Amino acid sequence: MLAALALAISLPIDRQYILAETVRPMAEISSCVALDWENQGVATVTDTDYGQRVDYRYSNIGGAVKDPTVTLEIHEGQKRTLLLYGFGTWRGAIKGVWSHTSKKCAPETKAAPVVKP
Repeated sequence: MLAALALAISLPIDRQYILAETVRPMAEISSCVALDWENQGVATVTDTDYGQRVDYRYSNIGGAVKDPTVTLEIHEGQKRTLLLYGFGTWRGAIKGVWSHTSKKCAPETKAAPVVKP
């Protein structure tokens, strides 16, 4: 089923990503992820044509970085399709983010593998 979804979703070709499905409502996922990510930085939820997108900006003593560090796309459909990918040095460091976030917000997706294009 995920293979068919991958054809409909624009997947990153230059970085690792995680693709998973859940029956949880989109609003539940986006609010949980945003709340969880706000503990370590700044999370922004944006409505899109495909559903919602949650951008995370890492924060340190100097404040939050300008560009997103990690993005979670939530694609609406019969089930919700989750696509997580990172930017910059986080392009290959998403497994830990997924493990932590999925445990809190969508435990049934925790075993989703990291895809390395």
